[in-house]
Amino acid sequence: VTEGRRFVAALPLVQARRFAPVLAQTPNNHWSATGDLLLDAATPAPELGPAVAAGLRRLPWPCIAGRLVPCTGPGWQALAAAAAAEGLLYHCERTEDIGYVRVDPAAPGHVLQRSRSHRRNVQRAVRRLEEAGGRCLRVLQPAARAEVEPLMDVGFALEDTGWKGRHGTSVVRVRGMRDYFVGEACSLASRGELLLYFLDHGGRAIAF
Repeated sequence: VTEGRRFVAALPLVQARRFAPVLAQTPNNHWSATGDLLLDAATPAPELGPAVAAGLRRLPWPCIAGRLVPCTGPGWQALAAAAAAEGLLYHCERTEDIGYVRVDPAAPGHVLQRSRSHRRNVQRAVRRLEEAGGRCLRVLQPAARAEVEPLMDVGFALEDTGWKGRHGTSVVRVRGMRDYFVGEACSLASRGELLLYFLDHGGRAIAF
């Protein structure tokens, strides 16, 4: 959607391979949920919703799926209201919940908040590491691509040794995924926002 020569709204879509040509979707998957309704912050969302909805009606696909989008946000809510006014059917359903574990070592009883079996497994793992030569946690903040790329490759190689590598879904086994994540990491590093954590044992990384 443009206002004069200025873009004020956009909705990136791709044709779904499995359902072609009847379905389009936002470019989101479990690798990266970056497809979203883009709205100019200086323009109220309710003013842009009708223009986007009218554009959806002109698209060649009879059905569009917005997977992993923040549908409760003001932009999507404005689009939903405008779509209803256009006579378009829509359905919004909560599908992804991400659990968080609060980690506060300073809080009294922090360790005791974990289950008995979890505490026992952690203690056993720490004891085995100590008996085998100890461990070291490295926290790195690389700033340049020349630093970022080799560190990321160490992490990707480590990931590939596990079940993801055996199933062909690790980063290095999915075409283009390694370059994508290195690019994302370099973008963060250029702003001083990238932290990389390595757990080392015996001179090599065992977790990343």
